[in-house]
Amino acid sequence: MLNTAESQSASIATWIDSDIRKLSMELGERNDGSSDRGRRLRAALDHVSTIFREAGRDPTEVGSTMIDGNGLLNVECTVPGTRNSEQHVVLGAHIDSARGAPGADDNASGVAMLLGLARVLGTRRFPRTVHLVAFVNEEPPHTRRPTMGSLDYARQLRRRGIDVTCMVSLESLGFDPAARPQDARWIGRRFGGLYFVSNLASRQWCDLAHRAFRHACGMSALRIAAPGFLPGIRSSDHWSFWKMGFPAIMVTDGGPLVYKHYHRPSDTAEKVDVAKLVRMVPGMMSMLARLAGVPVCGVMKPPSV
Repeated sequence: MLNTAESQSASIATWIDSDIRKLSMELGERNDGSSDRGRRLRAALDHVSTIFREAGRDPTEVGSTMIDGNGLLNVECTVPGTRNSEQHVVLGAHIDSARGAPGADDNASGVAMLLGLARVLGTRRFPRTVHLVAFVNEEPPHTRRPTMGSLDYARQLRRRGIDVTCMVSLESLGFDPAARPQDARWIGRRFGGLYFVSNLASRQWCDLAHRAFRHACGMSALRIAAPGFLPGIRSSDHWSFWKMGFPAIMVTDGGPLVYKHYHRPSDTAEKVDVAKLVRMVPGMMSMLARLAGVPVCGVMKPPSV
């Protein structure tokens, strides 16, 4: 008989594997490249809404992106803060895939982590208000353009006078080490294939997130703070929040720098290391709790996986 920790670990593994397969295999390429791909992206957003509801949250759609005259919006659920509710933390992952790619690692893995955390979080609340968001239109031709879903979302927060303490972008989290090019494998062996990335202005939040993650799960991860204009440093939804003057970081497996199936038809579900993603969950929960105002003494290691 499985003990509680083993049972929870098995449940998380099932959730993550199922979500990755749903997005990358059942739906496949999902973007605004055609009406059919737009319908798949709509189905992916509906899947996120369903999981948020099952986790006890009320999903809402926010944004103004249109495909063929139909609204295609970011999906979020909001967890109200208990003490400092006027301070907000955003945890997001883009749900669209690059054109011609099923997008298992990029970025079904990030979305699966987002949904896994929503399930594990349940009805728990933090001192600060937390937003869990699936963004549309991160991939080209929308990257760093006005049509980028996260840019529209961040712009609306700024217009509403929302104080974003920090945003975290979950971007391409867990490809299998066997899919790493030979000349890049030493990086993955040394740092566990996970990177916490920020611009210089967001360095303190990157440090805090990295420490909280390591505190809870012990996985190796490299922390990088560099000028935000550098290639690779700005390549996800966190850029949108920088653009609006908010602190933001990216957590990633390195994507195009180390993954040979990046933006290719071969970025399929079997390339993702689900066990690695499961090991990350306690660290991600700890990171979220710390950013959301839980003091270090109160950052636990849920769940034990």
